[in-house]
Amino acid sequence: MEKTENEVSGQQVKTWICSVCGYAHDGAEPPKKCPRCGVDAMYFDPVE
Repeated sequence: MEKTENEVSGQQVKTWICSVCGYAHDGAEPPKKCPRCGVDAMYFDPVE
């Protein structure tokens, strides 16, 4: 099975946007804390 650029190690990679500062993160899950403003992962929304 061929992997698309949005798949890494069998996990679907999404773009997550911090709703506080707008920081964008690419990964299967949002970061535990925003590296820019420090809020928790609950403030990250997936980009559809």
